[in-house]
Amino acid sequence: MNAPEKVFVAPEETTGLSLAMESEGPRDRSTELPSMAAEIRLLTETQSGLENSLVGGFQKIVDTFGVKHVAETLLRHDMPTMIEVIDSLAPTPSDKAALYENMRSASLEETFAEMNDKAGGSQNFDELDQANRFRNAEVADLEAGKPTDSTELLLEGFHQVAQTHPEIIESFKESGDVASLLGHIRAAQVEVHGDFADARAEVLGSASAEQQRAYGEIELAQEEIEAQYAEVIERIEASLASAQNKGNQYAVDSNNIALAHQQYSLEQNRARFNSSRAEADARLREQTSTVDRLKVNQLLTPAPMTNGEGLILEMQDGEAVGRAHDSYAA
Repeated sequence: MNAPEKVFVAPEETTGLSLAMESEGPRDRSTELPSMAAEIRLLTETQSGLENSLVGGFQKIVDTFGVKHVAETLLRHDMPTMIEVIDSLAPTPSDKAALYENMRSASLEETFAEMNDKAGGSQNFDELDQANRFRNAEVADLEAGKPTDSTELLLEGFHQVAQTHPEIIESFKESGDVASLLGHIRAAQVEVHGDFADARAEVLGSASAEQQRAYGEIELAQEEIEAQYAEVIERIEASLASAQNKGNQYAVDSNNIALAHQQYSLEQNRARFNSSRAEADARLREQTSTVDRLKVNQLLTPAPMTNGEGLILEMQDGEAVGRAHDSYAA
C-alpha cells in the first residue's frame, strides 16, 4: 500500500488590509476650507452691498452724522435694519427729510471717481444713468420705511467684518471714507481668495498623495501574498504530479482539492486588494466632492475689477495683497 503524499496547505487568507496613514504630516487644511469659503461669501456680499449703499448715498450719512457715531450705530445689535439706524441718527421728520435730500443730490460723478481711485471702480454699475436710477429707488424705499437689500447686506457685513477684520473698521472710523472702506474690503477679499486657492490645492494634493500611498501599500502587500500563493501552488502541483506518477488516487484527489482551494483563495484575496483600491479611490472622490460642495469654481472667479484696482495697493500694506493683485493682473 502506497503511503499518502503530503498535501501542502497555504497560509490563511488575508482577511483585512490596513491602509491607515500614520505619518504626522501638516495639519488637515480641509477643516479650514468651509470657514474660508464662508468668509469669501461674506466679503463678496459685503462689498456688493457697500458699493450699492455708497451709490445710494451712504457717504452722506457718514458726513452728516460723523463716522464714529455712524459706525457705532451700525454695530448696535438693536439696529436690525437701516430704517432703525436712520431713525436713531435722524429722529425728527425734518432731519430725515434733509438727509434724504442730501443723499439724492450727491454727485455720482464724484462718487464714481472716489471708487475708481480707492476701490478699483464699480462692479455693479456700467453707467451713471443706471446708478442714478438705482440711487433714486434706494432712497425712495428708505424714505418709505422699507429696508433695502443693499443696506441689509451692509449691516450684516459690517457686523461680521468688525469681528473678522476689525482693523478695517478701525481704519474706517479714522478716515470716514466709504470708498476707502470698500477698497479695504475688496483687498481683504482678494487676499482670502488667494489663501483659499492655496488651501484647496493643498487639500486636493494631500488627498491624491494619500491615494497613491494606499496604492503603493496595496501593491506591496499583493506582491507578497501572490508570491506566497505561487510557492504553495507550485508545491501542490509538484505533489499532484508525483501522486499521478505513482498512481496514488487518494493523494491525487487530495491535492486537486487543495489546488482548487488555494486558487479560489488567491482570487478572493485579489478581490480584496481590488476592493481596497476602490476604497482609496472613494476616499479621494469624497474629499474632492467635499471641496466642490463649497462652490469652489464660483469662489475662485470673483467679478473682475477695473484697471483702477491697482490703486488699492496704495492703501494696503503686506505682500499677500500684492501677490493676490499680481494674480489678477496675470
